Amino acid sequence: PRASLHSSDRSTHGESDMSASHACCWLALLLLGFASAPRAQEANAPPCGTIVLFDRNVPADNVYPVGVIDIDGKQPFRGRNSYTLTPGKHVLKVGEKAPQGELSFQVQRSPDRGVRNRSFEIEVQPDRVYVIAALFDPEQDSDPKAYWKPVVLEEVAGVCKP
Repeated sequence: PRASLHSSDRSTHGESDMSASHACCWLALLLLGFASAPRAQEANAPPCGTIVLFDRNVPADNVYPVGVIDIDGKQPFRGRNSYTLTPGKHVLKVGEKAPQGELSFQVQRSPDRGVRNRSFEIEVQPDRVYVIAALFDPEQDSDPKAYWKPVVLEEVAGVCKP
C-alpha cells in the first residue's frame, strides 16, 4: 500500500497545512540526500535497496513514525533510520510510534502489547529508496487490530550504499 501527503488527501484540522508541509520538506531533503550521494558500491558489489523510516508525526494526514522490530525474522541493529536490503521480497515487522494521546482508549488499554506491531511484505528493487510509515485509519481507531497499517509512504530512485 502507498500513502501520500498531497493536499487533496488531507483532512482539515487547524495544523494540517503546517504539519504536512514540514513533513514534505523533511521527506524531500532526506530523499535528495540519498539520490545525490556518490555511488559507494564497487562494480562487483551486490545491488541493494534502502528502507527509510519516516520519523515525523503528521496527525492531519494520519501518518506516524515507525520503528523496525525485525527484518526477515532477524532483529537488526536498532536506533537506525535506514536499512540496506538485497533486492527481492522481504518481511518487515514494524511498530507504530504515535504519541499515546493519539491512540484511542481501547488501543491504549489493550492487554495485547503486540497490537502496536505489524508485519508486511515489501519487494525491494535495486537503487530504490522506500520510506515506511504508519497510516492510521480514523474509522477503525477503537479496533486494536485494525487502527493502523504499515505503508510505503514514498518510493524514489536513489543510490544504495551497502
